[in-house]
Amino acid sequence: EGSHVMIPEDYSVDEYRLMGKITGNPPFKGVLLHKGWKTEFVKLPRIIKTGEKRLPSIAPALVEIK
Repeated sequence: EGSHVMIPEDYSVDEYRLMGKITGNPPFKGVLLHKGWKTEFVKLPRIIKTGEKRLPSIAPALVEIK
């Protein structure tokens, strides 16, 4: 948290919550305010859309775009 990050052009919207002055198209540069939470294991029925290979984020990373 507090580090400078680059949000890639093909970022997943459930992984990042962007704040601040957001103009144009990605990639975006910003400051990480909260790293977010991801899961690596869930013992529940899978709810992922067909063809997706990753589990959804629990809470997105919060990034302030400057």
